[in-house]
Amino acid sequence: MHLVQGYSYKFGTYAGYKFIGNQAMCSECTAQPYKANAINLSLMCAGARQNGMKKDELAIGVTANKFVAMIDGLCKTITPVELDTRKKQIQENFSWAGISDVEIVPDTNYWVAMSDYDSEKFIP
Repeated sequence: MHLVQGYSYKFGTYAGYKFIGNQAMCSECTAQPYKANAINLSLMCAGARQNGMKKDELAIGVTANKFVAMIDGLCKTITPVELDTRKKQIQENFSWAGISDVEIVPDTNYWVAMSDYDSEKFIP
C-alpha cells in the first residue's frame, strides 16, 4: 500500500496495472514494469507460491529510474497517512537505521483534517 501511495505521490494515479496471477516474478514484476516504464503489482502465481511465497503475500515491481522518487513519495506520505502511534514507530525505525532527514509531523493526518471539516461550508 505504502509503495503504491509513494509512487502515486510522485507520478500520479497509475491505471495500467496488469496482473492475472500467472508468471508473477517473470512477467508481472519484471517484464511489465520494464515495458511500461512504470509500477506493477502481482498477486503471485502457483510457481512463486511453491517456491516460498506465502498465500497472503503479493509482489511489486518498479523500474530502477523511478525507485528513488517512489521512496521519496513514500516518505512524504507518512505525515498525511499515518496515525501518531505508527509515526512514532517509523521514527524509531528510522533512528535505528540512521535516517534523520525525513520530516514526520505529529498530530496531523487526513483524519485530523476531516474532523475539522465543516460540511455546512462545503459547496460542491
